[in-house]
Amino acid sequence: MNRKQLILILVALVIIGGGGLLMHNRNKQTWTETPGKQGQKLFASFSMNDVAVIHLKGAYEMNQAQVVYDVNLVKKDDVWGVQERDNFPANYSTISDFLMKMNDLKISQSEPIGQSQLARMNLDEPGPGRKSILVEFKDNKGAVLQSLLVGKKYVRKPEEAQSRYGMEGMADGRYVMLRNDPKNMLLVPDALAPADEKAPQWVVKDFFKIEKPKTVSFQSTESSNSWKISRETETNNWILADAKADEIVDQDKASANVAGMVTGFLDVATNATLDQPQVTTVDTFDHFHYVIKAGGKNAEGNGYLSYDVSADFPKERVPGKDEKPEDKAKLDQEFKDKTKALEEKLAKEKNLSKWTYVMAKWGLDAFRHDRAQFLAEKKEEKPATPAPTAPAK
Repeated sequence: MNRKQLILILVALVIIGGGGLLMHNRNKQTWTETPGKQGQKLFASFSMNDVAVIHLKGAYEMNQAQVVYDVNLVKKDDVWGVQERDNFPANYSTISDFLMKMNDLKISQSEPIGQSQLARMNLDEPGPGRKSILVEFKDNKGAVLQSLLVGKKYVRKPEEAQSRYGMEGMADGRYVMLRNDPKNMLLVPDALAPADEKAPQWVVKDFFKIEKPKTVSFQSTESSNSWKISRETETNNWILADAKADEIVDQDKASANVAGMVTGFLDVATNATLDQPQVTTVDTFDHFHYVIKAGGKNAEGNGYLSYDVSADFPKERVPGKDEKPEDKAKLDQEFKDKTKALEEKLAKEKNLSKWTYVMAKWGLDAFRHDRAQFLAEKKEEKPATPAPTAPAK
């Protein structure tokens, strides 16, 4: 090989290498340095105060089948509700955080994407057999302000030490695509967890709360299982009404069973009927009166519960026998503050009594104990052992 040939070969290698480096840099820039994308806000314009509806549509797996869900969070008179749950109050803090996040979210990376790649990244239109999620933000007239498709999560590779112990990476981003820009896949630095929430997760989990129970009665469909227990003060023992001679209240059981009535719910029921409900009535030392109906069963084996609440608070404070004049103003103010708190509790629980709730079986059972579950176990009396007789002489 002569010198001229060697020079030509070296020049060719430089051209090929330079071209490869240029293509590599172009591909890299397409993903990490797309002009006009990286570092900019996801939505060029987004006024969270104009959003009156958040629409989520996706699918999830249940019982080896895929279920398509459609959720509409609607703001009416400045109160958010879940439309698919008869407008039951929605979790305002979650909605507020989600809107603020969408308002501030910026693009980390951008890459062109073709029609054939959408399904692989879960960015095709949602429907049966698909894993994409549609998120729409609408105004109070139903006009779409902004919309996007939410796809696969971006999972950060675990550190070497984590990989050694089989720990998975942490999702700290999400691939998305704006509906008005269907040719570009974007990566945002947030997993957008609210987009995965179904209707039951959006309802606020506030519920009625029985405090300081004074009298509890249960009306069973079987009269032999009905019962009523009461106590004179918060520290007194529970007494069973119409107790038989051999019926003794187990105070630990009674206290535990009554305390178990403070519970939560799984979901808000729609078009549910309570078939032959069993009724529990509770009166408290704070003058609340609850009527709780439990019964029915859905396809998952859970039951239904509804309740009504009322109260009759004292209008004035009764002064103590040895009350000093200088203490009156303080005690009157304490009475006023307590009454106000109780009235707010009543208004809140009265509002929540409009709906019927889906309860886990164990949660429903807390409101329908049998009479025997309050009684001490009966001790079996062993027959007396006869005295040994002296052998005959």
